[in-house]
Amino acid sequence: MISGWLFDVYPLNDKIILWIKNKKTHRIEINWTPSVYVASNTRYKLDKLWKNSQIKSLIKNHEWTKKIEKAYDLNESTVLKLSLKNSFDLLKLGKIIEGLDEFGVYRLYNVDVPPAQTFMYENDLFPLGKYDLDKKWIPQSDIAETNYKLPSFTKINLQVNAEPTGKIPKFTDSIKSIQINDVVLESDSEEQMILDCVRMIKDIDPDFIITKKGDSWDFPFLAFRAEKNKIPDKLVLGKEDSPLLIPKTRGMSYFSYGQIHFKPTSTQLLGRIHIDRSNAFLWETEQSLQAIFEISRTCRLPIQIAARASIGKCMSSVQFYNATKRNLLIPWKPIASEIFKTRMDLLVGDRGGLILEPQIGPHENVGEVDFASLFGNIMMKKNISAETINCQCCPD
Repeated sequence: MISGWLFDVYPLNDKIILWIKNKKTHRIEINWTPSVYVASNTRYKLDKLWKNSQIKSLIKNHEWTKKIEKAYDLNESTVLKLSLKNSFDLLKLGKIIEGLDEFGVYRLYNVDVPPAQTFMYENDLFPLGKYDLDKKWIPQSDIAETNYKLPSFTKINLQVNAEPTGKIPKFTDSIKSIQINDVVLESDSEEQMILDCVRMIKDIDPDFIITKKGDSWDFPFLAFRAEKNKIPDKLVLGKEDSPLLIPKTRGMSYFSYGQIHFKPTSTQLLGRIHIDRSNAFLWETEQSLQAIFEISRTCRLPIQIAARASIGKCMSSVQFYNATKRNLLIPWKPIASEIFKTRMDLLVGDRGGLILEPQIGPHENVGEVDFASLFGNIMMKKNISAETINCQCCPD
């Protein structure tokens, strides 16, 4: 019997991999893949669907099952369950089904829920929960606990420095040094520095690798330089044999509260946890790890995802878990178009949450409210809330 804390979980082809942390770290491999659920107004369409050659090449089996399709449904509906051969084909399967007929003919569910989260929802698991594993998961801790014990973790800080040829470091620059904690790796051979870094991480065997800009610089830069030195397969920083590769997807820019922000593609390791301090939603100090642990536990998100997740993503995970427990399907895309609303309808419906962009330029008689104090303080100190603004009882 294996006993310990659920440390990491991720899909790997037709399996789900779990790492259990105690005095030693145990790797557990389970045959499991996620499923896509499909509903339609006609049974004929669903029968035709699973017989399609494109669909059959991606699934290992199909079955008819009872699920609650919409949150307000009183009864369960019969839907088609398609179990994948490979977890990484989840979105691919959804897009193929969507393109087989007119939009809305097939209603797809559970397509964009990450497989690791689905596995935890279905098995009632949560990260950093303590379990005994003997054919089945026997919980030894409660998700509602606040004073819970955790194992001791090994952490290292990693920084990769470039030999800049200009004012701004670029991936085409050579590696100047690699710093792991207080040890600085330097060499005339860039290849040797990369191999020494891999060897040192393997010897220390840390649970956490903490970087300052690991998502946007350290790891992509390392992967690029390893490629240039023809040793991409040697850059193994996780506990699996999978090397760290140059990210295929680019980061994204977004506009928020008058500022443009850039969110890089996250670099996640397998069997180890990478925390990028500059990309961690809750990171302030080294003690911020405890906050990340709490979010990961209560929202049932893998630690690396929880560290980078917005509050909206965290809350969605809680909703997905509760939907799974209720046998309720999670829609991929809304089918019905939204009914048009007037600005006043939106103002009333959003209960104070409607934000309009102001006209740019100088203004007079401007009132200021400190929104950093959060809504609770504003209500208590300023008497400003959805109930006190534009209310019918106080027309003046």
